[in-house]
Amino acid sequence: MKSKKNANTNSLQKATRRWGVLFMGPVLIAFIIGFVWPFIQGIWLSMCQFRLISDAKFIGFGNYVKTFQDASFRHAFWYTAMFAVVSLVIINVLAFTVAYVLTLGIKGSNLYRIVFFMPNLIGGIVLGIIGIVLCSVNYVIYKNVVTKKTKQVLPVIDQTEEKLSNVLENGNGLLNADLI
Repeated sequence: MKSKKNANTNSLQKATRRWGVLFMGPVLIAFIIGFVWPFIQGIWLSMCQFRLISDAKFIGFGNYVKTFQDASFRHAFWYTAMFAVVSLVIINVLAFTVAYVLTLGIKGSNLYRIVFFMPNLIGGIVLGIIGIVLCSVNYVIYKNVVTKKTKQVLPVIDQTEEKLSNVLENGNGLLNADLI
């Protein structure tokens, strides 16, 4: 039994080694083209003086020296760094405190979880409703255009489609115009 399990594991490892490169290849190429190469080029260009990329002249760390000699840059850099560190610490301490309190089983903690998480849901719900409305409007427009051109009536999806169709046709006259 053990030798059969080892044989299966061994053949799986061989297949993984053989086909892994094939499946990872496109992702690796995209990563190199989209991230690694621009990163290296950005580092190279930060050490050059140029107006266009084609006339880049290597000057070493001169740009960095010049930048850190500027008092306003140093002030902005340290202000940003301190803001990042302080906000990171405060946000994490508050998050762990809230998480700890919510796991204590205090009465009303489930309600607080709902209220706290609700803003994260609202954006997705609104986008879903907008998508449904846009699809309905597009279907009604498509249906009316197809009906005009081919004289074939597409099926009605629901009652709101008929109401929307009537509003669109009678409300602004866009569908009555012979645009297509």
